[in-house]
Amino acid sequence: SSGINAEYGEVIKKTILGVLVLMVLLDIGWIFAGVAGATTLDPSFTQIQEYCNVMFIVFNIFQGIAVLALFCLLNPKVMGAWKGVVEVEEKDVERPPSPQV
Repeated sequence: SSGINAEYGEVIKKTILGVLVLMVLLDIGWIFAGVAGATTLDPSFTQIQEYCNVMFIVFNIFQGIAVLALFCLLNPKVMGAWKGVVEVEEKDVERPPSPQV
């Protein structure tokens, strides 16, 4: 019973960490997008707007790379499946429902 609780605690820790990482990754770029949008109201802020647009693009590129690394490249099941090393368990295979006769 204590082994199950320890595993459950580890799953909760990893889930919370994953949520925090995603929140930071996904929100930083949108802060720059919001600032860029707000600066369109006054034409004297064009330099700031251009900077924020570039930063938004850079952070969006970084988001894609980080999500690929964190959820694909660092996931042993995904990498094993990619390399053909991990055997797929029957419960992991999605099958269409069999036709009713």
